[in-house]
Amino acid sequence: MRVILAATEMAPLLKLGGLGDVIGSLPKELKKLGVDVSVIIPFYHEVEVSKSQKPLCSYSIAFAGQDESVSIYKTSVDDVPVYLVDNQKYIDLYEKVAIAFDQREVDHYAFFSKSVVEFLGREYDGIFDIVHLHDWHVGLVPHLFRVLFPNRIKPSFLFTIHNLGYHGYSETELIKRLAIKNITEISDDPFFDFDARQDDQLDLLLQGLIGSDYISTVSPTYAKEIQTKEYCDGLCDILQIRSNKLYGIINGLDTELWNPKSDRDIYATYALEPISEKDTPSLISKRIMDAKDLNKASLQHDLHLTVDKRVPLLGFVGRLEPGQKGLDLLYDAITSLLSDASFRFQFALIGVGLPEWEERFRALAESNPKRVSASIVFDEQIARRIYAASDLMLIPSRYEPCGLVQLIAMRYGAVPIVRATGGLKDTVEDGVDGLVFENYDSYEFVNKIKSGLNSYNYDDQHFKEMIIRGMSKDFSWNQPAKEYMNLYQKIFTNR
Repeated sequence: MRVILAATEMAPLLKLGGLGDVIGSLPKELKKLGVDVSVIIPFYHEVEVSKSQKPLCSYSIAFAGQDESVSIYKTSVDDVPVYLVDNQKYIDLYEKVAIAFDQREVDHYAFFSKSVVEFLGREYDGIFDIVHLHDWHVGLVPHLFRVLFPNRIKPSFLFTIHNLGYHGYSETELIKRLAIKNITEISDDPFFDFDARQDDQLDLLLQGLIGSDYISTVSPTYAKEIQTKEYCDGLCDILQIRSNKLYGIINGLDTELWNPKSDRDIYATYALEPISEKDTPSLISKRIMDAKDLNKASLQHDLHLTVDKRVPLLGFVGRLEPGQKGLDLLYDAITSLLSDASFRFQFALIGVGLPEWEERFRALAESNPKRVSASIVFDEQIARRIYAASDLMLIPSRYEPCGLVQLIAMRYGAVPIVRATGGLKDTVEDGVDGLVFENYDSYEFVNKIKSGLNSYNYDDQHFKEMIIRGMSKDFSWNQPAKEYMNLYQKIFTNR
């Protein structure tokens, strides 16, 4: 059984978001389990791999009325073969970070998808048994393969939804640029439907859901949620119809990359592991708390907060995106608590996003300079230091497919306060290793924060136990990789 993952990024070659972490970590664990796994991604000019080597193969594809040259280069990451799709016009010179989402971005991903299909059908015909597709960027691949190679051995397609909130809409003229069929013929083809909502736009995410043999998403709870009106984003019908082929597998965490024992970016390292035979659980716990206090005092100094290790520190790390991340709840909660003299605390935020929300948190920090810090930057070092210094990590998401913040927080000994949604619900146990509130409601959120502050101040033993339980959990890719391997075997058996 040979599997190839198709995605748009892969750490460490190129990381633009959480998807890069997944594609960088999952194949490595799959290989350890004996899966014959490869990856195919675009060869952006940011990818630090030399093109001086001879390409593995070259071919031309028709796109937008022109024959475009494509070359495939091969490298490896942790012994996992990686195929890089190179093209001067649509891939190599594409400034992904520099432009806003528009038709050019859709053309880029459509071209990449067609290049992948040509690679699978022409150059590597019948070699791969399963093509594991990640997110809307490659949603066209299953349909394109059926249209372009109707008489070839078709691999099975698994489509993973990383966030249903991102669709990838396109003008239907994209079909003509792909040089396959005209839109009238496509609309009558049960294997190539299109979403005729809002100006008859083509929905690339929907294409992946319809065209793939199996679907997965990044947590069991999210797999259930996206079949309901509240979370399905207009795709309830297709997700409910395909529910028997829909699986939820929680994302893992790169535990080598996120490790307080070896993290060079934090002020003081710490770990659960004993350092001598005389170590007892209480000594290990004290060593962790001492290191956390040192991290807190050092961060307080650097962020110009009042230096006092006895003051509980609340942290927030994430995009300043209100639709998903619950910024209205967060802002209301902090402003409410700041006006309540009975609760001593500090708040440290890092994130970038919508300018209006950047300004709101910046202004909150300026009006409370000794209690609130707002780092409106993308800086992984500061983020790591907030994880290591925080006592409580605030994650009031409206929805959260999986979430890594709560996993990192627990690994670094910060007790997460989360809303019971998606992967947050699957990974945090209320009162055991974190605090959970049910409804998307400011009042409930504030009460949970107060509960956490009271536990920190007046129930020190229980608070320490939550920290130790969180740090003890295994959030590595080992178990998720086993679940993906089992799903691959099911798909392969049922071909």
